[in-house]
Amino acid sequence: AVFVGGSEGRIMKSTDLGETWQPTGGGLPTGKKSNVTVLAVSPRQPDRVFAGVSGGGLFLSENGGASWSPIPTFSGGEDIVDLEFLPGNPDTILALTRREVLISSDAGATWTGLSVPPGASFTAI
Repeated sequence: AVFVGGSEGRIMKSTDLGETWQPTGGGLPTGKKSNVTVLAVSPRQPDRVFAGVSGGGLFLSENGGASWSPIPTFSGGEDIVDLEFLPGNPDTILALTRREVLISSDAGATWTGLSVPPGASFTAI
């Protein structure tokens, strides 16, 4: 499946490489300030999809986007600008905000901040 995110918490899904698109289910914040900033699909479980939303929220779908739930243990306070699974270890996920790198080694259940240079501003992992 292909997922695309946009403004007001909208995520669309295509299962036919973009021939048709369907909206995903509820559970994401909506409104003008609730933009989807990043999406990542688990390489091990394709129905497991993470979505970063403006304001530092991280959401998880365990059912291919049919429904979304916030991840309460995610401590990022800024917009997530990148979200990547560690190559060779699909249970390890890196999340990047402009000033912070967070890591989860248990498929997103818990998150820890990594040490980064003071005053740095990031755009990609």
